[in-house]
Amino acid sequence: SPEAPALHLPFWLVDISVKGGGILVRDENCPARIEFPRELDTSAERGLEFVETKPCSTTAAVPAFACDRAAGFGSLLSPILGSMEGRPHQVRFLAGGVMSGREARETAHAVLIAGLRRDNPGLARVDLVTETSAPSLAAVGFDPVERGLRLAGTRLVLPYTALADARALLCFSGHRTRSSAADFFTGHLP
Repeated sequence: SPEAPALHLPFWLVDISVKGGGILVRDENCPARIEFPRELDTSAERGLEFVETKPCSTTAAVPAFACDRAAGFGSLLSPILGSMEGRPHQVRFLAGGVMSGREARETAHAVLIAGLRRDNPGLARVDLVTETSAPSLAAVGFDPVERGLRLAGTRLVLPYTALADARALLCFSGHRTRSSAADFFTGHLP
C-alpha cells in the first residue's frame, strides 16, 4: 500500500518444498461416485483420477493470531504476499500473535491443501512429500472496513467473524470503531 496501513497483523511465512507425491481428484461428471457404501470399502469410489505432483516450492502465509479461517485465508494471502515487496512503513507493534513458529510449520500444510482444494474443487485425497523451512515473521498491513480488515492495497478482506478478538485488535492499535460494524460482527461487545 502506498500509505501506511491502520494496523499490522503478524503472519508466519513458511517455505514449503514439495518433493513429490500426488492428489486424487473426483470426476465431476461421474454419475455414480460410490460403488459400495463408503464404510464397507473406502477404495470403491468411482471416477477418481490420480494427478502426479511435480516438485516445486511455495511460500505459505499462516496467521499468527487467532483466526477461524487460518488455512483458507492463508491460501488466498500466500500468492499476494509472494508477489509483493516490503514497504518501508514503520511498524509500531504487531497485535494478536498467539501461534508459535512450530505450530506455523504444521499449519502451513493446511494452507497448502486449502490452495490445492481451491484449484481442484473435486479434491478427494492429498498424498504429498513435503519439507518446510524455519518460518519468518512478517508484519502485514490491514485497514478496517465495514465487513472486516482489508489487506492494505488490495480488495482482500478478512471478515470480523473469522477473528476471535477483532474489537480488541482494533482497540489495541488505537482504532476506535465509530461504526457498529466491528461490534456487530464480534458479538455486540460493549
